[in-house]
Amino acid sequence: MTTPSVVGALTEKGDFVTMPAHFRAAGFQVPAIAGRPGRPDPMFAVITTGGKQYLVSEGQTLKVEKLEQAAGSPIEFGALLIAEADGSQVEVGKPQVAGATVKAMVVEHGRGEKVSIVKFKAKVRYRRRGGHRQPFTVLRVDKIVK
Repeated sequence: MTTPSVVGALTEKGDFVTMPAHFRAAGFQVPAIAGRPGRPDPMFAVITTGGKQYLVSEGQTLKVEKLEQAAGSPIEFGALLIAEADGSQVEVGKPQVAGATVKAMVVEHGRGEKVSIVKFKAKVRYRRRGGHRQPFTVLRVDKIVK
């Protein structure tokens, strides 16, 4: 029996959304596809930080490469793409959408799991052991401003 490579999540409306396992391992959470009854559908944006691009929505938390801001401080990102959840409006920037920002709050800083590094050369008594823990920052997306 094989382990499924895609794991799903239920949105607040009960829709089932799938997400690849490597996204979950990177700390990505499935944003809700549709808003709650009586509330407008959420907007999505694509931001870039640490040389990577992230798909974000309001209220989402995500892990990114370490940022220098202190925990509890606000931070703004320029949006590369902004879209309504139902796909009715999509704005793509060249390279960023004019006037669009994503406001977020730095929740905490941390260090990832330890990665062991072993170097070995046969017959010459050469052995080296080391390790690395990648620093990260957890962000909470507060608002997407169009």
